[in-house]
Amino acid sequence: MRLMCPSGPTGSRNASVEPVLEPELAIFDAHHLWDRQTGRYLVQELGADVGCGHRVVSTVYVQCRSMLRASGPEAMKPVGEVEFTNGIAAMFASGAYGQARCCSAIVGGADLTLGTEVDAVLESMLQVSGGRLRSIRNPLAWHESPAVTSSPVTPPRDRMQDPAFRQGVRTLARFGLSSITRSSTRCTNLRKHRPR
Repeated sequence: MRLMCPSGPTGSRNASVEPVLEPELAIFDAHHLWDRQTGRYLVQELGADVGCGHRVVSTVYVQCRSMLRASGPEAMKPVGEVEFTNGIAAMFASGAYGQARCCSAIVGGADLTLGTEVDAVLESMLQVSGGRLRSIRNPLAWHESPAVTSSPVTPPRDRMQDPAFRQGVRTLARFGLSSITRSSTRCTNLRKHRPR
């Protein structure tokens, strides 16, 4: 999320100021949260962005491999991201951070190549999500050049044809969840890799 406030951007040093054109328009926006060496975007930053003049009524958190569990089985580490996000949602639901209900829905991440074995991961995510988990996101974009990326974790080529992945996607329906895929690559550096 990068809503630009009339008084100046809160989310990015490089963003331009965007005037609020329709302050009465209700907005349900998507965003990430993180605290990494490259920067921080957490409760204070999100709260400042959603309270800057636009009428953001709620947001959906979208998986970005943030706050994964530090220990335990590899497949269960993404449960930490859902748990963390539900805590942030509770903070906003208290009203202490404004009227917007941020993180009212959560898109988590799980390894769908586990097939039906992803059940335990999804059950754990649902338990810690406070009823907010709606979907699971998996990157699918692949490019032959390693210089062209769309995610910190590059999926294998043709992941959607992997029978285990397809079974994992079917498993989501049993839990009332949908699948969100990231299937495009960034355009940066594409020109130098384009065949002439």
